[in-house]
Amino acid sequence: MNLTNLTTGKKSAAFPGKIIEEDILIFVRRHWIAFVNWLVFLAIMLLIPPTVFGILVFVGQTSFLLGEKLVYLTLLSSTILLFSAAVFMVAWIEYYLDVSIITTDRLVTIRQIGLFNRRVAELSLLRIQDVSAQMNGYLQSFFQFGTVIVETAGETPNFVMYNVPKPHLVANTILMVHDRLAHSQLGEKHIRREMAIANQDTSVPEREIQKSIIKKLPTSAPPKDFDRRRLDSGISRINDTVQQELEPVIQKTPPNRLPPDNRFKDSQQLEEGELISLQDS
Repeated sequence: MNLTNLTTGKKSAAFPGKIIEEDILIFVRRHWIAFVNWLVFLAIMLLIPPTVFGILVFVGQTSFLLGEKLVYLTLLSSTILLFSAAVFMVAWIEYYLDVSIITTDRLVTIRQIGLFNRRVAELSLLRIQDVSAQMNGYLQSFFQFGTVIVETAGETPNFVMYNVPKPHLVANTILMVHDRLAHSQLGEKHIRREMAIANQDTSVPEREIQKSIIKKLPTSAPPKDFDRRRLDSGISRINDTVQQELEPVIQKTPPNRLPPDNRFKDSQQLEEGELISLQDS
């Protein structure tokens, strides 16, 4: 499934190692301005051979363009062009394969080093302590790119993403997903703790347990596709099913009351001040 990239608006395919349950929120490469230096390098290298030929013609050294010297000059120019193309290809591969991915569970950074080396690092979003975005200088401010620093807990090294487009959007997305995961984990801990307490103390009514769990759960807005009527109808169906299953058991269970006492069935109504005997007749 292809998902939309939040920073570019384009479709991003799933990356290798993606878990089925997780969704890709941001799939981003370095800003194109970070590749401009390699474009300048390629342009300079491509201009060297024609510039040399032009200078030789301008100064009148046409002897270099004849015979064996022309072969050497052509070989040198071809070597320069081939070297420039190889360097540019490696730089383009590193730029294209260097990606940062933010999913609903983790942060993944893939770094391509040369042609055959790749370094993949991932971090659970629950281990994040702080996220900051930096844009330094007029160039980064104008083209909207910068650095995102993700501070982690413990001795885990910080994640640093350089030349990221729209760094504030990336940082805010990381913090938003981190808070959502933290609230989800907190809610599960509260439920497990309250249920453990309820199992130990059977004198606590079930309604009180539910109230205590609801009070301690973090408040959050319902999902967009939440349907209250569907939830109520589902609960009603479950209650009907439970009642149908329990009805035969309830009918077979004797009522919890004492049998009638017929010892005083034929006795007369007592009046105030009258003495009676408690012995059986």
